[in-house]
Order: sequence, then C-alpha cells, then structure tokens
Amino acid sequence: MNHITLAPMEGVIDYLLRELLSEIGGIDLCVTEFIRVTGTRLPASVFHRICPELKQGCQTRSGTPVHIQFLGNNPQLHMTMSKPIKIAGQGRTMSNTNSAF
Repeated sequence: MNHITLAPMEGVIDYLLRELLSEIGGIDLCVTEFIRVTGTRLPASVFHRICPELKQGCQTRSGTPVHIQFLGNNPQLHMTMSKPIKIAGQGRTMSNTNSAF
C-alpha cells in the first residue's frame, strides 16, 4: 500500500496549502517546515504560526495528520521542545537532528 506524504517547502507549503491539498484528498500525512531548535525555549506562538493545526489535534480540517519537524544538533533539546506539542498534538511530532546548519 502506498502512502503519500506532503513534504514541506519553506515559503511554499504552508498551512493554507496543507488544508487545500488534504481536502482534495489522496494525502496521507502532512509535514511542517522545520522549527529550528536552539538553546532558547521557543514560545507557543512559534509552534502555532508554523502549525496552526495544533488547535485541531495536529490534523487538517479533513483529518489528515500533521507532523512537526525540528531541526538542530541537540537531541535532548528536541525532546524538551516537543513535550508540549506531543500533549497538544496527540504525540505527532518528528525530530531531525542535523549538526550542519
């Protein structure tokens, strides 16, 4: 069985396009743009700006799951940042550890 994931393209694939394409159908999963993880704890507004679907249980209005991507070089910090999102989004997060910025 094939699954289609809508991958992010910074500045192109945003909340509105995820909504539109998931309503058309055929998309099994959407992924947000990267949230860059640094040594500073980010405010909730950053997460909601990149993934407004957090208010809907991390899914589009049509029910397609949305995963959030983190980018940074500190896996421990990724876990700290994703904890509140896992609660709000029913555990739907992705984490990318990349030491090359």
